[in-house]
Amino acid sequence: MSIIHDALKKVQGPPDIGLPGEAPPGPDKCRSSRKGSSILTVAAVTVGVLALGVLVWRVGLLSKGVDTQRGIPVSGTVSSAMTTPPAAKETVPRPTTTIDPAEQLATDALRHFRTGDISTAEEEYRQVLALPVGNRAEIANNLAVVLRKEGKLKEALSLYNSSLAKNPRYAEALNNRAVVFRRMGRYPEAQRDLKKALALVPEYAVAQANLAIVLEAAGRKKAAVAAYRRYLANPSRGPGLEDALIRRRVSLIEEGIAALELRKGVGGNSESGGR
Repeated sequence: MSIIHDALKKVQGPPDIGLPGEAPPGPDKCRSSRKGSSILTVAAVTVGVLALGVLVWRVGLLSKGVDTQRGIPVSGTVSSAMTTPPAAKETVPRPTTTIDPAEQLATDALRHFRTGDISTAEEEYRQVLALPVGNRAEIANNLAVVLRKEGKLKEALSLYNSSLAKNPRYAEALNNRAVVFRRMGRYPEAQRDLKKALALVPEYAVAQANLAIVLEAAGRKKAAVAAYRRYLANPSRGPGLEDALIRRRVSLIEEGIAALELRKGVGGNSESGGR
């Protein structure tokens, strides 16, 4: 009741003459003065009672959750703190840039592929290809990489063909298709694609390494050694953990060539020829 008590004190003002606790007027005061004081006292008490009634009515409305300014119900518990307007708060703006669904799917697919979730990556790349995307050659290439890893060589080859039909100068797709050709034992076609890729990007280190692998698999040992050495000398490839393995491989190939030529007694035409 402290709020109501304070309000009554403000309405009543200073105590009038004749209220309890104050000295009565002296005997020299006239009757009319006493009568006037009584009238003022009654009036002040009446005003105070009315003010008390108004405050009780307002508190009753607030306790029911009603906006006394508009008569609109408000939610939640209303306390006396509502007598002070709340501080204004700003809403932090959110980015308005929208992410293209195809781009998001492609990003997710690449992430799943790199983390080893191949089946999810395949599904997401297929969803991207079903959308009207502009970089279909790249998406087809990426899906083909996933399929090749799953052993689906024929479908992967079909996608590489589709990718290169859209962009014949796509060096990465040429390199990747060569990997499928090598897995199929189609070495001449693999060599052709790798040479095309290297003609487009001469310092393409991955294509250099793949060409060496294909040449070795095709029995062209000397050409494979030369290709391996070009790869190892390529400054653009960066440091590789497989360098020691490749050097060891080159040594083994050269030892095999030397042994074969020694058995034949000639150093000329053989399956290890330097073509």
